[in-house]
Amino acid sequence: MSDYRKYLLISGETSRLINEEWSLDRFAWKEAYQIKNLSDYDAVVLNLEALAFQRERESLHPDITAMVFSAASWRQILRGGGRIILVGDLECVVPGRPEMPQNLQAEHLGKLIDSRKDRRPLEYRRIRRSDEDSEKRIYAYMDQVTDWSYSLSHLDLTQAFAALLQKGQSLFDCHVVFHGVTSFSTALAVTIGIICDHGPSMITLLPSSGRGYEADDIFVLREWLDVYSTVPPPKWVDSLTLPMQPELEKRIEAKTKEWEALRLDIETDQSALEDHKRWYRLLFDDGFGLEEIVKEAFGALGATVEKMSKEKDDYRLTVQGYPTALMEVKGTHNAKFPIGVLRQLSGWIDEAESAAGISFKGIFVGNADRNEPPAVRGPLFESNGESFARIKQFTVLRTTDLYCLRMLAELQLLDNQKLWSELFGCSGSFNASAYWKQLPEQYLINGKGPSEA
Repeated sequence: MSDYRKYLLISGETSRLINEEWSLDRFAWKEAYQIKNLSDYDAVVLNLEALAFQRERESLHPDITAMVFSAASWRQILRGGGRIILVGDLECVVPGRPEMPQNLQAEHLGKLIDSRKDRRPLEYRRIRRSDEDSEKRIYAYMDQVTDWSYSLSHLDLTQAFAALLQKGQSLFDCHVVFHGVTSFSTALAVTIGIICDHGPSMITLLPSSGRGYEADDIFVLREWLDVYSTVPPPKWVDSLTLPMQPELEKRIEAKTKEWEALRLDIETDQSALEDHKRWYRLLFDDGFGLEEIVKEAFGALGATVEKMSKEKDDYRLTVQGYPTALMEVKGTHNAKFPIGVLRQLSGWIDEAESAAGISFKGIFVGNADRNEPPAVRGPLFESNGESFARIKQFTVLRTTDLYCLRMLAELQLLDNQKLWSELFGCSGSFNASAYWKQLPEQYLINGKGPSEA
């Protein structure tokens, strides 16, 4: 499920919500130590207003903020194409020991983001909205802010964190965009766009709206992550019943069973299709895979094929009524085979005839130029190899032509007796053009048989 998304919100409460498309883990800041791996999420929302103003005002252990604002975790999120959204004042004071309050920017966030505030009073109605068409969500959010106590005169990644993000990347770019530019040339919201090898990622900084962190959480989750419900139903809801609910549940159960049966049928047919597609290997395979599919193809045509040794590529092929054939199978990306492979086959036949005291028919089955479409391939050998095969009375068969013969057999259009007579009576390249003409047009390769190319 590559499209499944995992979201994290650290704010004022702890809960979990899951559906078929995404999961949302919510943690109160005081319980953020339960997060197993921050970099496991596709989007992380950090509500700094909730951090600074927890309801219970408990002290927060420094390890929590150190973990949440870890450069290593942020690096993993951003290099993986994720998104980080910060809501609130970067310089908020974190609840801690009374004698040691933590300034978030100074203690932790300042290692990742370099920011400077401008505290001059501003008139929101006079901000510049030149990018409003492309950033409607940001301006819709800012329109709800009740008070502007500061703006941002500067915001960017720190040099150290930018270098950490760029390390090991062949592609890296970082650009900062100010939104809601004031008459002081400062900004009310900022996005930092980052491009790495794995694609674009983004850091978005929004102010607190002043309406409470719960309202800000709902807006951000809805507008940025398309999460419209953030509260999981309690257990007691399961005991309730609505009108039409039993009927709908019955229909769902019945259709689920039908779907399961259909899914099994599809899986069975899919498996059969993949198994049937193995015959395509005659058109592109090499090595042991080619040997196996050639052996299987001849077996399907009525021959018995047996490999005689692990060291040699020779097979014994027998068909009732015909002499035993010694067959060699080879593949190559080259357009032609060298004559040496036929001389090797001739040597193996000499050895076999000397040992067995009988004559063998030589058959060479080859897949040359295998990286090219079958319709543009030519003969397996140059003229000297063709002449050698004729002198030795070897049959030279292309695997593309064997593919045609196998398809004809499956369609019950192949005359096996005629085929074996022609194969064993052939000296040199086997002419399969008549067989390609028998094959129905929908099974041809690029509208024609390779022998016609």
